[in-house]
Amino acid sequence: MVPEQLRYTPTHEWCRMDGQIIVVGVTEHGVGPVGNVIYVELPEAGDDVLREVPFGEIEGARGVKDLVCPFDGVIEAVNAAVVLKPDMLMKDPYETGWLIRLKPDSPVSFENLLSAADYGERLRKRRSR
Repeated sequence: MVPEQLRYTPTHEWCRMDGQIIVVGVTEHGVGPVGNVIYVELPEAGDDVLREVPFGEIEGARGVKDLVCPFDGVIEAVNAAVVLKPDMLMKDPYETGWLIRLKPDSPVSFENLLSAADYGERLRKRRSR
């Protein structure tokens, strides 16, 4: 499942605009390789983050995945519920499993992010290898 209303990164993070804030999460395809998620590390509200630099990580039974930030900015809010119940990322990664709310340093464009169709095509190509 690749929700049409979201935009995606090649590293399996999703983004959606909420006014002037960007909500960021990790896709089910990003969670899958680590297995059952047992730990989530996220920054704190007020922390500065940089584009293409990890802002946290998820750890599962089969490995660890860095969470890569899609834009420069300041963390407005962190989903503490995901830290307390990491399995939310496997159950509902696109709604209740959001990770951070980011206030970008400058106006952003989603042009550099993948559309749902482009992200889905990448997943299909990866599976066919």
